[in-house]
Amino acid sequence: MIMKTNKYIAWEKARDLTIEIYAHFGVSYDIDFDNYICRSALAICDWIAIGFDEQNPLKLIKTWYVSRGCTAELESMLDIAEKLKLIGWKKADILRDKNKEITDIINQLIQANEK
Repeated sequence: MIMKTNKYIAWEKARDLTIEIYAHFGVSYDIDFDNYICRSALAICDWIAIGFDEQNPLKLIKTWYVSRGCTAELESMLDIAEKLKLIGWKKADILRDKNKEITDIINQLIQANEK
């Protein structure tokens, strides 16, 4: 039950982060960058959702590893966006903190299932 709850919480937080990323980067002038960072955020959500119905434990863990990799990609993109001045440091820090929270929940899911 806790695992199901954590999966849903991770997905909800990833969904909310994706919406926030889209709200910020959907209006910028660098269409290619905006598209890439938005897809990075969306991929976190998607990979968590793919794991919802996975019955094979090894495949389930793989989906969480992929979603965790997507959080690393988003972290990198936020750093680049900040350096390019596409986002202010305060907003970037808020988004990085939310991304880190999602990463931590995904890590808990991985650890709970690798035992």
